[in-house]
Amino acid sequence: MPSLPSQPPVRKKYQTSDKFGELTKTYLDELTRWKEGEVEAKNFKSYKITKARAEK
Repeated sequence: MPSLPSQPPVRKKYQTSDKFGELTKTYLDELTRWKEGEVEAKNFKSYKITKARAEK
């Protein structure tokens, strides 16, 4: 699997998953953390999926 580019994930993907609740807000919170370097870009997607499932 190739390395992900140094860019945040596409927000649209998370907006379509309303079944997870306030996922847009969660996404924005995590995007802020990503920009601050608290969440590594290469781990962002799996981190979001795990967190979304935990909050389901």
